[in-house]
Amino acid sequence: MGMLIAVLSFSSIIIFFFNNYPLFLKALFTGLLLASLFFKPLKPEKINGKFLLGFLLAFLISIFVWNIPPNELKEVSLIYIFFGGFIAVCAFILPGISGSFILLLLGLYQVVILSIKELDLLVLSCFILGCFFGLLLFIRIVKRAYEDFPQQLMSFFSSLVFLSIPLLWKSGVWTISLPNYQSGYIESFFGLVLGVCLIFVLQKISTTFQDI
Repeated sequence: MGMLIAVLSFSSIIIFFFNNYPLFLKALFTGLLLASLFFKPLKPEKINGKFLLGFLLAFLISIFVWNIPPNELKEVSLIYIFFGGFIAVCAFILPGISGSFILLLLGLYQVVILSIKELDLLVLSCFILGCFFGLLLFIRIVKRAYEDFPQQLMSFFSSLVFLSIPLLWKSGVWTISLPNYQSGYIESFFGLVLGVCLIFVLQKISTTFQDI
């Protein structure tokens, strides 16, 4: 629910930054992802065999996503959009995992936001249908896995968070890659700092409410 509310509320703002300040937005997401690794539940408890198993699985998936040509990320099929909704819905039960992050990892974040802004009912229907079937089927599997193998599963997702950062800056994704001029570095720096600060502020607010 939080994922849907966030996308609906900020779709126009995010599209504006996609089109006008892509470097800033990339850096902002990078800061958010990096800072989230310093807090539970994504913060690794210890490096052991269970953690390495989760990391290995995340690494293999990241390699697969990295090797998808940029054009395929932009021209996704309806089946892939259905699959994205099917997977993203696991954020409902996994603490510390954002559905928006999963869409970002799959290269569907901008697709979903654009479909909301343009009221593309075909794309939205496929995505919502995927979420529905995910709630019925996939969510039970993930919930059971989290109950039986919590460390492996959370190390898998924390590793995905870390390994997805290079994908944000992959050439051809969002039509722009690493900054190559001075103003680009300044823009990226402020985005990175803002992303890190947002996570720390949200964590502070969360801790304050837990202590009340």
